Amino acid sequence: MRRTCFRTFLSMLSISALTLTSPVQAEIIKPVSVKGIGKYTNSLRLLIDGRTPLQGAAFDDPSCVYWYDPSVSFVIDLGALYMISGITMQVDNNDNYRLSCSRDGRRYTSVLYLGSETGETGWGMETVSTGKGHKEYIQDLRFTPAPARYIKLSASGGDLIYAASEILVSGTRAVNLMPQQNSGGTKPAAVD
Repeated sequence: MRRTCFRTFLSMLSISALTLTSPVQAEIIKPVSVKGIGKYTNSLRLLIDGRTPLQGAAFDDPSCVYWYDPSVSFVIDLGALYMISGITMQVDNNDNYRLSCSRDGRRYTSVLYLGSETGETGWGMETVSTGKGHKEYIQDLRFTPAPARYIKLSASGGDLIYAASEILVSGTRAVNLMPQQNSGGTKPAAVD
């Protein structure tokens, strides 16, 4: 009897694991909005419009959002819960950047750290990707796939001039991963 119950449990666990995400190939997720916390320059829509300037473009290029205070952060709302499997982003090359994920917009877990020494550009904007097939793929990026509805970008160190032009998130729609309830509705609470 115990063996049968254990087999049933393992079988149910296997089925649950298979239904965490849809069977479709990971694709670029189109965010519904982006919110900035702190003082920055240029429209936040630039972070999710799918366009980047050339490698090495200046941090204050019209297609970049830039800021000078490490307490500034940006929260991208994907509109639903996804299993995040890859990130491609373009940021100023001589600073440290961190992407964190959250299901509820309140509790964030770091999923990608990009140090100032990462990449090939000696000056200006640098494109990096965790996707093996991407031309800007960097094998040594410390990326952890995770379920998320919200993605937060923050920066530190470097020359205290930060910039980002694009954050592309890829993944699949999560099926059986229910987001933790946010008592204030669907908008995220203030982030740290």
